Amino acid sequence: MNEELIEDFFHDLRQDTLADSEVNNDFLETEFLTTLSTELEESGIIEGFENCHYRALRGMRVDGYWFRDGGSVLDLFILDFENRDSLKSLTRTDISSTYKRLENFFIGSAEKKLYESLEETSQGYGLAIDIWDRKKGFRRINMILMSERKLSERISSVRLGYCK
Repeated sequence: MNEELIEDFFHDLRQDTLADSEVNNDFLETEFLTTLSTELEESGIIEGFENCHYRALRGMRVDGYWFRDGGSVLDLFILDFENRDSLKSLTRTDISSTYKRLENFFIGSAEKKLYESLEETSQGYGLAIDIWDRKKGFRRINMILMSERKLSERISSVRLGYCK
């Protein structure tokens, strides 16, 4: 894709996010996530999206999820958003550290009963207990990074993964 088109798309998306945030009286990050998830759903890339913002000081994060195929497939979403005013590159290091937070949330939920350490009213609690309850029934876990940055030209592929 032409670099100028990418820059224009970034600036249009940023302006739309700023406007939506003001109109809906909501956080920029929330509006950006809503815009991206709606776009991905409408284009058929994902089947659904449920907001679930959870961050822990100990390196865990999740921003959304969706159970599909009768609960045997779990899509976990994490957001990279800082309301940057210019288009930046997403590096392999950025990708690895971001995915690690999402992986930590999944491992904490599936193997370490994370839900027991969370307040029942926290957004992460429901997802953590669902993962714990369904952990033996998962056929696949998809970890999806949504970002306001463009993928670095130095990256041709990314291999990350949790296998057990």
